[in-house]
Amino acid sequence: MLVSRHLPSSASLDPSIRRYRLDRAPLHGLQPDLLLLTVPDDAITSVAKALAARLPAPSPAGVAFHLSGSRPRSDLDPLRKMGWSIGVFHPAATFPQLPADFDWRGRRVAIRGEKKALRFARLLASRLGALPFLLSDSKRVAYHLGLSLAAAGVTTILDLAEETIRGSGLTPTRSRALVADLAAATVSSYSRKGAERTLTGAVVRADRHVVEAHLQEFSERDSVRLLVELDRRTLQLARRSKRISSSGARSIEETLAKIPSRRKRR
Repeated sequence: MLVSRHLPSSASLDPSIRRYRLDRAPLHGLQPDLLLLTVPDDAITSVAKALAARLPAPSPAGVAFHLSGSRPRSDLDPLRKMGWSIGVFHPAATFPQLPADFDWRGRRVAIRGEKKALRFARLLASRLGALPFLLSDSKRVAYHLGLSLAAAGVTTILDLAEETIRGSGLTPTRSRALVADLAAATVSSYSRKGAERTLTGAVVRADRHVVEAHLQEFSERDSVRLLVELDRRTLQLARRSKRISSSGARSIEETLAKIPSRRKRR
């Protein structure tokens, strides 16, 4: 049984799983063996409490999952106290708008939970064609933050890149195409070779004049602070990959140290 506030968002799960909107569905007489809570993070505990109050005690096979990457399995404690084996089934994917034909095959899914719940999570992933991996509940925030940087963080950087290119006079369409082409090539290289061998640009070349020009372009914008931190992180990566000399690294450090974070507004 799948419980959701918006059924279309979960329409691509196994069709044999019955779907319910908690605010509409009569739950009397139901005794499901599986609960999947596809609700916003801040609603997991309240929905779990509502289900615990409205559903009978589960069968010995009863398992319950939420699909949040950042929330602990203990959010389902109201159901655990009723006899459900609880866990987490989190797809490492972006869902700006989940289509009805979303393909789970090959998708990586983080699983956490009690032993019985973990066994079922592996079976469910296998049925969907997904690739499950075990994640410690205590490490969930670092895991979710990393995914957020790779998704929302990258999207924000792409938007900033497009906006900056538009400042050169190019059209929005052409600016987006340029950013998309370069980003796609970078991701392709990263997936094959990793960050150290993919890294390129003015910092790794120790081209301080280009670094200075870039920072000056942003000197009157809040984004200059972001650019300085990105350049510092790039410098760390260049050092780690041994692709920048000691003198080149010092040159970039000195350049970054000279750039004010931003002039104070009057």
